[in-house]
Amino acid sequence: CSDDEGARKGLRQVGANGRHTHLGDVREVSQIRLTFGGDPTTVEVYGAPGRTSPPERLSGLTRLGSITASGSRARVTVDEGTETRFLLVWLTSLPETDADRFQGDLREIVVRGKA
Repeated sequence: CSDDEGARKGLRQVGANGRHTHLGDVREVSQIRLTFGGDPTTVEVYGAPGRTSPPERLSGLTRLGSITASGSRARVTVDEGTETRFLLVWLTSLPETDADRFQGDLREIVVRGKA
């Protein structure tokens, strides 16, 4: 989605490599499903348990998991009982699109858990 669409959906781009997701309220998160436009893509997922506003620095986040997608879809399973209002999906390794050109393409984030 575009940055304007993303802002309306609770997504906010973080630099060139990450996407913040605001879940509205604190929710128990059990799994994050991701869809990419290219592979392989490696991501790390962070949460902000106990925070009422999104952290400005990575040090204010807790790493929930990571995965390398070998196709267009990936799942990150989160420890049981993890509660957060904010998520950060950080792309740490991007697929090569042309010679010496790398580009990440995060198309969808689906968060599973309890309200």
